[in-house]
Amino acid sequence: MLTIATLHYKGGVGGTLLAMNLAGEACRRGYKARVLDYAHNKCALDWKNQRESEWPEIQLPVVNPLIEIRRAEQDGIDVLIFDTDRKSAATAQDADIVVVPGRATGTHETGPLFECVEVVVGSRVPVLPVLNKVENPDDERVQFAMATLDNSPLATLPAMIVGRSREMDEAEDHWKAVQEMYPDSQAADEIRALFDTLIARSSRD
Repeated sequence: MLTIATLHYKGGVGGTLLAMNLAGEACRRGYKARVLDYAHNKCALDWKNQRESEWPEIQLPVVNPLIEIRRAEQDGIDVLIFDTDRKSAATAQDADIVVVPGRATGTHETGPLFECVEVVVGSRVPVLPVLNKVENPDDERVQFAMATLDNSPLATLPAMIVGRSREMDEAEDHWKAVQEMYPDSQAADEIRALFDTLIARSSRD
């Protein structure tokens, strides 16, 4: 079983959106996915309340992460995703890999992202920074943020970009993963590439 943690340092960086799209990609590939909502704002549970689809499972965790991992294994879950924030960052230390979403709007955004990365680095969990909600990859701020992340000793894997396209916005408005509504879009391709990277890293470990 692959356990992923999305660790977002504040609201609005698309952490839960990323978690749900990764879960959606897992389901698209035939995996059984479960999302555990550890974030204080409980946005993932909003997805559960609004969605008609049974998959992915979205739950409020009731026990500590290690027990939740064992329970998921017993339930036949293939991909378990912890949706976490600053207040629940310690939870991410029990994941196989941590995805840290941020926005490329200057040093005032990349700084807090690094603070979140530092929380989990000591646990030797691989860390993958993601620039989320990117409209133009050629923007100078995006290029600066990517260079900053790639040169950081805190990041285990090279930073990736997941665009905030019109299709992703519309899918989110309908409480769906972008693959469900726009499977051939660039945003869906970027989610697939991110998921491939997570699977590949897990296979290496």
